[in-house]
Amino acid sequence: MTYKTATKSSIKNAYIETLKNLYDIYTEGSRPLELAHLAADKALAGKMKLEGAAWTQALLLHGIDAKRVTMKALAELPA
Repeated sequence: MTYKTATKSSIKNAYIETLKNLYDIYTEGSRPLELAHLAADKALAGKMKLEGAAWTQALLLHGIDAKRVTMKALAELPA
């Protein structure tokens, strides 16, 4: 399945912004934010399954159902 408006960078940006808006611990330069960047990169490379409200929201903003998308499909998204 292809997602025409989804790119790895746009999903990652949406994920990070959502985390920052939802939780006070995700501030610039913080370890939690650094780990969130790494987790998003791994998830978008198809190497890790990421879950949670922020991830679900980031995918939904791009027309992707978090419950149905495969790790392979995420890995195949354009950068």
